[in-house]
Formats: sequence, structure tokens, C-alpha cells
Amino acid sequence: MKPKVLLLGERITRDQVLITQLRRKAELIFSLEITQLEKTIRESYIDLVVLEYSDDWEEDLRAIEAIKARLPNLPFIIVDGNASNEIVIRSFRAGLEDYFKKPYDPMLLAERVEALVKRRTAH
Repeated sequence: MKPKVLLLGERITRDQVLITQLRRKAELIFSLEITQLEKTIRESYIDLVVLEYSDDWEEDLRAIEAIKARLPNLPFIIVDGNASNEIVIRSFRAGLEDYFKKPYDPMLLAERVEALVKRRTAH
């Protein structure tokens, strides 16, 4: 069975290069709403989340912190183009596995997702 990767965000859910690469090794779940994050993770048994920060990154970060409190081993990768050093540091303190600045390389992001999923499913 393929691991499940949640792509959450307006642009990454439409990135056909990223989607094509990820579909080779993972089942993809798509979402545009951060408010559905916890429900989607619980219902779909997600193995990794790739989240594109919205304009309200603080709400996004609170959602990550809440989920990491309950599921500390669930890896998160953040994609963002406007984050200050403070936002990046706070994200890593919340339990972020990796951060990709926009514009990101979809092939490199896909490789990182595969590596993290492989590490998670090996345990």
C-alpha cells in the first residue's frame, strides 16, 4: 500500500510536475482548507503533510502545533515565499521537518517527500 501524502495549499495542489512525481510513490490527498487539516489527517491516515502557508500563516502554524501535540511523529513540510526568519524559526520549533522557499524546485521537493515518507514508514 502506498503512503498517503496530504498536499494543502492553493498552488501546490495544482503543481502538475510535483503531483506527477509524488504519485509514483504515494497516494495524494488534496485540500485547500487549513480548517479541514485535522479531520483529513484522522480520516485518511496521512503519512506526511506538505502545507503551503496562506496569508494567515499564524493560523496555519497554530493548526500545525495542535496536530503535532497529538501526532508528534507526523512530518510536515512547509512551502512559502514570504516567510521571515522568525516565521521559519517558529515553524521549526513547532516540529516542522523541512521548509521550501518559493519558487521551489518540484523535483527536489518530491525527493524530500519520498525520503521522509520512507523514513516514517520504515519505523
